[in-house]
Amino acid sequence: MDNDDTTASAENRPGADEVASLQQGYDKHLEKARSDHGQKLDRQLKALEKLSKKYEKDARKGADKAGLDVDAMRRDFEAAAEGDPEGALARFEKAQAAWAPRVAKAVTATGADPKQGSVEAKAVLGDDVPKDLEDPGTRDTERSLSSVGLVGYSVNIGSWWLPPPPPPPPPPTVSTVSIPKPYTLGSTTGKASADRNTGRLWSYNWLMVGSQQELASVGGSFAADAAVRRIRVETVIDASYSTSLAATWGYASAEVILNLKVMDGATVRGSQRLSLVRTIGAVFWIAGNSGSGAYTLACEFDHAYGTPKSYAALVELETWAGGGGVFVVSPSTASGTATPRNVTVTLMR
Repeated sequence: MDNDDTTASAENRPGADEVASLQQGYDKHLEKARSDHGQKLDRQLKALEKLSKKYEKDARKGADKAGLDVDAMRRDFEAAAEGDPEGALARFEKAQAAWAPRVAKAVTATGADPKQGSVEAKAVLGDDVPKDLEDPGTRDTERSLSSVGLVGYSVNIGSWWLPPPPPPPPPPTVSTVSIPKPYTLGSTTGKASADRNTGRLWSYNWLMVGSQQELASVGGSFAADAAVRRIRVETVIDASYSTSLAATWGYASAEVILNLKVMDGATVRGSQRLSLVRTIGAVFWIAGNSGSGAYTLACEFDHAYGTPKSYAALVELETWAGGGGVFVVSPSTASGTATPRNVTVTLMR
């Protein structure tokens, strides 16, 4: 077996004009991807709004009976989200510790069943909830962490996620190319940042009303010659992530995602998406989730034999935050960092 391990050499690295074209194609793809996911989130937020209205009367009754100071609670959680991003998680946990017992008391005073509220909130996510959470013995309750309230659901996928299986034995002739640093491709939106020298991606995404995406990405290009039949791209990403929200009369959603994408212009040829954590809430729901780890993402696809072509390989950190309500008491935060250790391309002939 001929196996050539190299960093992208001149023959594997597209020229400046091709790199610019690949960046333009990736930017075009991002516009559509942002729109598609944003529309899906908006549909979910509308469903959460219906739940918020359904339970609002009970929630107000519970707050009055328990003497819950909703305005003071809103101010504390808003202040936790607004400050320095580096201390945001600690501030949220402090506010959560202070308010969780009082919220629990108000939930009990509603007379409503919070288990039913959790079931209804989970249904809003639909196929966003991994299928194996439904299997017996997968410890669903252990994956929904650090939350209290009447209507909401939170799942920390990154805490139990398993990497994709290793590839099958390679064909007789393969070559392995590593995308070098500094990275030549990437994008940022909102306040997110991407360091092309180190590969570090960062986002701290929070808001009270509406929906908002932040994205940071890095990557590079590689060339597949006419003899290539199949391509595999793999990366190991060191990531940390957290979500926090406090929905009282309003509703909120927060999510942190890792993506690996291989682009042919604006067309995605291969990809893997990992939602690390997803938290939603509507009416008396305070939830925080966080975690960190090394995550392996990989994808494979067929290359048109006989046709040389250049591709772009990119690693993305994507965060979404959304919320609303008549009485806007629903700060939502999604934050994370991600640094690819490497981006490895295997060309199979």
